[in-house]
Amino acid sequence: MAEPIVMPSFGMYTAEGILVGWLQPSGVRVAAGDPILLIETEKATQEVVAPADGILHQAARIGERLTEQEVVGFILADGEVPPLFEGELVTATGQPFAPRRAASRGQPAAEKALPERPPGGVIATPAARKLARTANIDLTRLTGSGPGGRIVEADVEAAIHSAAAPGAAPARGWSPLIPATISPEAQAFLATFPEPAAKPPSPAADDIAGWARAHAGNEAEVRQLNADIEARYKPQLVQTHVGGVPVLDIRPQSWSESRRVLVYVHGGGYVLHSAASSLISSVPVADDTGLRVCAVDYTCAPAAGYREIVSQVANVVTALRAAGHDWADIALFGDSAGAAIACAAILKLRDEGQGLPAALVLWSPWADIAEVGDSYATLRDADLVFRYEQHLKSAALAYAPATEHRHPWVSPVYADYRTGFPPTLIQGGTKEIFLSNCVRLYQALDTAGQTAKLDLYEGMPHVFQAFTPDLPESKLARQKMKAFLDRYLSGGH
Repeated sequence: MAEPIVMPSFGMYTAEGILVGWLQPSGVRVAAGDPILLIETEKATQEVVAPADGILHQAARIGERLTEQEVVGFILADGEVPPLFEGELVTATGQPFAPRRAASRGQPAAEKALPERPPGGVIATPAARKLARTANIDLTRLTGSGPGGRIVEADVEAAIHSAAAPGAAPARGWSPLIPATISPEAQAFLATFPEPAAKPPSPAADDIAGWARAHAGNEAEVRQLNADIEARYKPQLVQTHVGGVPVLDIRPQSWSESRRVLVYVHGGGYVLHSAASSLISSVPVADDTGLRVCAVDYTCAPAAGYREIVSQVANVVTALRAAGHDWADIALFGDSAGAAIACAAILKLRDEGQGLPAALVLWSPWADIAEVGDSYATLRDADLVFRYEQHLKSAALAYAPATEHRHPWVSPVYADYRTGFPPTLIQGGTKEIFLSNCVRLYQALDTAGQTAKLDLYEGMPHVFQAFTPDLPESKLARQKMKAFLDRYLSGGH
């Protein structure tokens, strides 16, 4: 019988905690007493251990606020199916799981009465104060979301993200070069970008709790963007599992019964985002192409390394084949880090002798994970999204050790494509440090005799298609993507 994993008692004056990280992936065998997750309150970060021997099943997502005695997962016996909570249909962006039952007879844990915030001064957790000092955030200007009005670390992170968000006042001295050769809409949009160097640096590669907090903060930051996309396009979103891997099954309003499916692998530097927080990429594509999109909710680094992440994506494709989809029915699509993962998953499937999908579409692929390539240097100060040393280096090391950065699953530019690869469309912009990644990957495919198309866009930043679906450049890119998929998928035009 499934043994529930419940939230522990947080102690006096603390009503809730935040799940900042799973220490073991879903599906692994754990022993009673093994640390399996991290919970952060305004006072401390604490481990929760497995209540029994068995197979771990996660039912709560990183970044969720949880109360005492709330069920966050289960320990299962071999072959046991986890209990299902109500409402697998996703109806609210960022809430892919229905509210979980508490451990006691399925009732929510009682909310603790908290003391009123004393008058005067600033009440903040030590972690919040430390982050505020580092980021030069004035705590007196913040409203605390923690118990008793305390300012918690998430409040400071929100202030940092707000200051760096598109539309915020640019940093002093920052004036991005905006070419006159792009659409007026794109010119106006690019003018809103803040200085990338002003964004906080990424956590250290091995800082699991730090990455978990960054992941939670990022999910919160983009939640409204994704909610707007969901409200506009009104897709059917169903959280499910394919091949034992969590996926978000996306079906556009125009979808009609078909065997064709597009497997989507989200970006986020291997360490951020989720299927639910990447609707800004997947949903407009589903709507434009009319395809069912199977968005893989892979385990982000550093909780998982590149071999496990690549295998998760490959397992989804294998399961689709087992469910009756022909190779001609399946295409893959990835953006940024997700593009590299998609490439690697196809290489794995090919080298195992399973076969090849019908097509692959890549947006701004992180095809060489190291800072290697001409545009890493020539476009270092022109890139509107990030700086390698400040934002990407530690993410790369969280995904794979430096000694393996030329492994084809990590940096697909170094793969041998002579033994086969699906027709590939590579899209990118001329204002991103990954421009050389696009060019080098195209050349690797083309010189190996594979079908490849390099589709570059003047003045566009990294993964511009996802920033706003209404730019003329974004619409054109998706139109070309649709034509490419229609050409190579079964039943195409």
